[in-house]
Amino acid sequence: MTKNNKKIAIKVTSYLGVSPNGAEPFTIKFFCEYLNEFGYEVELIGAEILPDSLKKYKNFVYFRYMKLPKILRMFLHIPISICNVYKYSKIRKPDLIMCVGGVFYNGLSVMLIGKLMNITSLVRTAEDHYNFYKFCTTLRSKVFHYLVNFRISQFVLRKSDYVLTTGERSKEYFESRGIEEDRIFGIPGKIELDQFYYDDNNLFEDLGIPKNKKIILFIGALSGIKGANFLPEIIKKINLLSDDYHFLIVGNENEYGSRIKNEIESTGFRNIKFLDSQPREVLRKIYSSANVLIFLCRVGVGYGQVTLEAAACNLPVLSLNPGIDVEWWLGKHCCNSVDEMVKRIVQGEYEVPELPSSFNEKHIKTEYSRLFNKIL
Repeated sequence: MTKNNKKIAIKVTSYLGVSPNGAEPFTIKFFCEYLNEFGYEVELIGAEILPDSLKKYKNFVYFRYMKLPKILRMFLHIPISICNVYKYSKIRKPDLIMCVGGVFYNGLSVMLIGKLMNITSLVRTAEDHYNFYKFCTTLRSKVFHYLVNFRISQFVLRKSDYVLTTGERSKEYFESRGIEEDRIFGIPGKIELDQFYYDDNNLFEDLGIPKNKKIILFIGALSGIKGANFLPEIIKKINLLSDDYHFLIVGNENEYGSRIKNEIESTGFRNIKFLDSQPREVLRKIYSSANVLIFLCRVGVGYGQVTLEAAACNLPVLSLNPGIDVEWWLGKHCCNSVDEMVKRIVQGEYEVPELPSSFNEKHIKTEYSRLFNKIL
């Protein structure tokens, strides 16, 4: 596509990891690819560590953050983000500054500097900032997300020039919270499922799971945000009703996750297997070996990447009170309570969700083209 001489800068997190499979690097990568295809020049701001998949793009860091002592990072995180965007904008003079995550720091930076320097700002959010704190599992995280993350994010979403979220339902949700309709867009991110399909090579023997057991799969960090705190209750109730099932839990654990794992193990249910996070080629085989995926995350902005991957691998999905975008996409595959989920599992009342036409890449690309043509 012909260059249109418009420059778009994306403010990113200082640490984007070394894996190309993380959520933020994946989202940034698809925006860079789409925007290049539309003819825009794309540059990144603030990444101190980049995965290989993003190293081909220009990246500007003027003030570094990651090597500071932890106590300083707590206080300088937001100021350094703002300073990086300010200096970049003064030197490079972009036509649009945007962010794809970290609304309370990246979003704040692009909104403030956009106002200061008369540059159009676009803030993308994939979180329910209004309810996120309710699902945090420690008092410290609850207080932080309520007093800092929620308050700043609410201010940013209301003051930035434009807001982008992941679908029509979350668009309507944020509109109900005070964002004007003509300032917000609801478009899915790229649904990259080419590596997910049904694989005949199951992992029963590799995982030490008896072939006569039905596998209930949970994938996600062992945290309250991901709904892992429901697992002990679900496991107990399944165990009371049937011994035909084996739980496979895939995800890393933090300090609180260890408590959840201990609670699960204390149920006395022996048919449980824990695995750390796995690469895509292994996940594909795991999806293809399971009988049903249970999705327990209740922060419903976004579609739940694991539910999309499972559907692509022909794996049924059941979700628990997800809300917003996830509830729209999964529809009849959503349960209103743990008891309903347990009942549907034991009675085999689950199916593979059908991917909607709005997840088609051509449709997504067309919608993004319209968005950037409008705001630029």
